[in-house]
Amino acid sequence: MTFKSIRNLSKATRAVLTTVLILLLSLGLLAGCSPATEPPAVEPPAPEAPVAEEPAAIETPIKIAALRGPTGMGLVYLMGGPDESKPYEFSIFGAPDELTGKLVSGEVDMAAVPTNLAVALYNKTEGGVRYIATNTLGVNYVLTTDPAIDGFEALRGKTIGISGLGTTAEFIFRHLLIENGIDPEKDVTLDFSLQHADLAAMVTAGKVDVAVLPQPFVTTVMMANENVKIAIDLTETWMEIEGKDAVLPTGGMLVRTEYLEAHPEAVARFLNDYAASVGQVVADPKAASLLVEQFGILPKAAIAEKAIPLSNIVFIDAENSKEFLMSFFEIMMAYDPKTIGGKLPDDAFFAPVK
Repeated sequence: MTFKSIRNLSKATRAVLTTVLILLLSLGLLAGCSPATEPPAVEPPAPEAPVAEEPAAIETPIKIAALRGPTGMGLVYLMGGPDESKPYEFSIFGAPDELTGKLVSGEVDMAAVPTNLAVALYNKTEGGVRYIATNTLGVNYVLTTDPAIDGFEALRGKTIGISGLGTTAEFIFRHLLIENGIDPEKDVTLDFSLQHADLAAMVTAGKVDVAVLPQPFVTTVMMANENVKIAIDLTETWMEIEGKDAVLPTGGMLVRTEYLEAHPEAVARFLNDYAASVGQVVADPKAASLLVEQFGILPKAAIAEKAIPLSNIVFIDAENSKEFLMSFFEIMMAYDPKTIGGKLPDDAFFAPVK
């Protein structure tokens, strides 16, 4: 309707229209002035509780070779105990040379070995194995039944029983003799004819006067013969010579490179479990000693309970082991390159598993 047509309407009609328009305008103004209608309140959903990350599933058990002694003791909570669900399959050996072939051939996926053997295997296999953790620091002691022997100078002219020809035990002892002014070729006689168990038995029987032995043989001998004493703690002597913060790494864990690359999450799961196992062993030697006996790491829990605090059982991942291991390898390299397979390892030796 145009304005002209509105003017032509009768006065009464125009009045009605005017009234209607006024009413419509009033309603519009009222709507515009009234506050906007609030949307109905909606309660936000309650935040979900954080979900704990599940450990990586391991479909096939990891095959692990361990040694009787400190490295084996640190693993006992993975072998069994309160949580029997951990997917690991263990083989226990008496000496490193019994398990290295199984690691290289792929019969086992991981192995606990002396640190010098770890780098020697890395060099020999051209990177076929990787270092994932340090598990044992210094474990060797000089034992004697001679009360006059109280230090290195008193060893001059003595015959000393020692096991482990070509191992870190031999290297460490020779290095410390030299640093204390004793020529290991002229001033003492080193007898490597007996293995640990046989040497320990001879010391216990009083047939060997001086011997270098690792834990737990040290504890075994001293419990059996009260006349045997610790004459020298080689770990303490190492720190005196190399510096108070020097670390004497004697044992570590290797993994086959092929297995690590195929199953990185499984290896990470193992390392988490391993760290927890070591923590439990160190925190409660009495409880751990029962498992040590149960799984054949040592014959008696009573020996394990006393040996654990003196065995320097640790868990240090590869990344945090690198600095002190390289310092240790450099000393070994200067002493005899053959002890570590002829050369220092490159950075790839250390596997920073996440």
